[in-house]
Amino acid sequence: MKQTKTKDILVFLFLLSFVFLLKYDTFNYPFFWDELGVDIPSAIWSYDNHLSPFIGEKAMGHPPVSYIILAIFFKIFGISIFSARLAVLLATAAALFYIFKIGEHIYDTKLGMAAAITSFLIPIFFSQSGLAMSTTFMIPFAFITIYYFLKKNILIYSISATLLIMTRELGVLLVFLLTSLWIFQRKANIKTLAVLSIPLVVFIIWTLLNKYLFGWYIYIPTAVRISSSFLFDFRSRIFDFFSQYRILLLIPFIFIKQFKPEEKTLYYILMSYVLFHSFFTFLPRYFTFLYPLLVIISFGIIYSYSKKIAIPFFLILSILFIFSWNGQRSIPPGWMLETNMEYADIAKTHAHAARFIEQNYPDKRVLTCWPMSSELSDPNMGYVSSAIDIVEMQNMDEGFDIVYFSRQSNCYNLFDNMDATKLEKAATFESNGKSADVYKKI
Repeated sequence: MKQTKTKDILVFLFLLSFVFLLKYDTFNYPFFWDELGVDIPSAIWSYDNHLSPFIGEKAMGHPPVSYIILAIFFKIFGISIFSARLAVLLATAAALFYIFKIGEHIYDTKLGMAAAITSFLIPIFFSQSGLAMSTTFMIPFAFITIYYFLKKNILIYSISATLLIMTRELGVLLVFLLTSLWIFQRKANIKTLAVLSIPLVVFIIWTLLNKYLFGWYIYIPTAVRISSSFLFDFRSRIFDFFSQYRILLLIPFIFIKQFKPEEKTLYYILMSYVLFHSFFTFLPRYFTFLYPLLVIISFGIIYSYSKKIAIPFFLILSILFIFSWNGQRSIPPGWMLETNMEYADIAKTHAHAARFIEQNYPDKRVLTCWPMSSELSDPNMGYVSSAIDIVEMQNMDEGFDIVYFSRQSNCYNLFDNMDATKLEKAATFESNGKSADVYKKI
């Protein structure tokens, strides 16, 4: 037991060092997209309101755990990019550790370590691991919940499942599935059922209190968006979620008859979310935690059949993932580029443009749109040191002096609605196909 604890500590410290080594540059990135739109403002609100779990519309109705975690780090280290990035990198290290523990539990230590390292290198996992968003904080809780389900530790499972659901409501599906498996595959007496019900009961109580405080159980715009996607374009989207790694998905399917019980559990999780995604539309990052499960199963099957090819497979796959970190896409809007590190190019170009405006036109009114409007108006987001006077494009009749445009924004069609001949380009900032332009009126 003592040797196991020592080994686990050493493994965690190694993975923590690995994460910080490869992601240290994220401390220099300003907040991006939903970070500056939802997560960081919600965390600051929680910070200002005694870590309140009832944030309301500011958090788009999402559960509060990730915002409270960030607020705690803000209280310790101050409201800063450093505080948020430190919190998310620690969460990433915890996620990798429990990927390792799941792989070790089902197979062995070598496979667990290989799965953890490879999972971290998956482009979407690697990019999300530097973003302080609720979907990122959901990832470690998902793996902790799965691990203690496999270990049959009902108390820690229940605590982790509660934190998972209260970090992001999408975790309800995972908890419902695992709880159902626990009830039907294992002996479940009244006491067991009571403990298993805690996560869902806590979530229901929280939604009821939302109804009391804000007048809604689930924030209406969010509910409408999810409902409107039901059965929309079912056929074309059924496996879109796994489009980049479809080969990996097929490997476990071929050998499903030979699955261990633990492997079947992981595969049930994967297929449940694939089916769920076939009915509802969600952003790719919402399912980031599923890719490591696919890696564990795939590695395990290859490892079981031939240990000689397992290491070359691990190395080749890791190299392919690394070469997919960056790209030259310039598609709008910007959130579509957070599936790899291309989002960092957007953050860099926007940061350069914001500094240029602050240095050269600090007293001018800037016409722009979101997310640049938040980048310029809130110094906490890391783009400017003082707020800039901005006007949103829908209110351009109010007058402006400067135009700040980026194709990776919500106003990528800005010049369809205004006369560009009356503008003179003052500066352009580019990085790997992404750009930010500053214009002044002639």
